[in-house]
Amino acid sequence: MPKMTKYGSYSAGSDVIIDLDDFATRFPESFANAAKRGLAHKFSNECAAWILKEREKADKAGNPLSDDEADELVAKWRNDLANGLLSGKTVVTEPGAPRGSGLESIAWELALARTKAILAPKGLWPEADRKAGIKADEATVVFAGQPRTRDDLVRITLEKNREVLMSEAKEVQAKRRAEAKKAEGAKPKAGAIDIAAEDLL
Repeated sequence: MPKMTKYGSYSAGSDVIIDLDDFATRFPESFANAAKRGLAHKFSNECAAWILKEREKADKAGNPLSDDEADELVAKWRNDLANGLLSGKTVVTEPGAPRGSGLESIAWELALARTKAILAPKGLWPEADRKAGIKADEATVVFAGQPRTRDDLVRITLEKNREVLMSEAKEVQAKRRAEAKKAEGAKPKAGAIDIAAEDLL
C-alpha cells in the first residue's frame, strides 16, 4: 500500500525526487523559505506581469493609468490573492511538464494523454472558463477530496505508473529518433544534385 503523504514529492528529473514531508520535518526552516520564495514570485513577478498587461490595455483604450491608479490596482490584486490563498479559493499549482531529459517529457506526454482519456468522459478533467477568467492550466476539479489542476492529475498518474510510462517513453523516443534519421537520410545531398545537373548539360 503506497505511503500517504501530506505534501507529496517534487521531481526534478528522474534522478532527483524530494520527499516534501521528509524535507518539511527535518528542515522546517528551509522548507518555509522555499515556500516564501514561491510566494515572493507570485506577489512580485506575477503581479508585475499582470499590472503591465493592465497598463497596455488602458493605453490601447486611450485611457492610460496614472501611477496612483496602478498602485491601487496592485494593492487590490495582492490583497485578493492573499485572501484567495488563505481561504483555499486560489490554488497554487505545481510546475508543469518536467524540464529534464527528452525521455521525461515524453513520459509526461503519455501520462497527460492517459489521464485525460480516463477522466474527461467522467467530467473530471479541468476545463477553462473564459467567463470567469480561469485558464485551462488554472482550472481545478475536486478529485480524491482535493482541488486538482491538470498538472496535479497528470503528476498523480505519472507517479503511480512511472515504471510503465518510462518504458513506453523509451519506445516512443526510439521510434521518433528512427523516423527522424530516416527523414534525414531521405533528403537529397547537395553534391548529388550538382552532379545530376552537370550530366544534363
